[in-house]
Amino acid sequence: MKLDGVNLIPFISGENAHAPHEALYWRFGEQMAIRKGDFKLVRYDTNADTNTGKPQPVTAVKLYNLKEDIGETNDLALAMPGKLKEMQRQWDTWNASLVKPLWGGEPGDNDGPEPGASKKK
Repeated sequence: MKLDGVNLIPFISGENAHAPHEALYWRFGEQMAIRKGDFKLVRYDTNADTNTGKPQPVTAVKLYNLKEDIGETNDLALAMPGKLKEMQRQWDTWNASLVKPLWGGEPGDNDGPEPGASKKK
């Protein structure tokens, strides 16, 4: 089994204990995350906290040390501004290398509905 040209079997079997990637990145609209080493930088839909099911804004960026706080209860954003900036810069560099989303993928972007969506009358 391969992902981005990397043979994953040694990682799954435990034969290779090193991480297959230096960092993991994610984006969805205004939501984003980067996981690098023990740290995770994330901005997510506040519906995850409120469970209202209604459209909600995204959170401010949050920083967690997953080795010490696997439940993500202690936001280190104010305590570690240098780490936050470093990880945000890495995410920004990764994000700039991607193709612009085809619909509503960037804050304030109103390029139109998702392809195949019904039109409003």
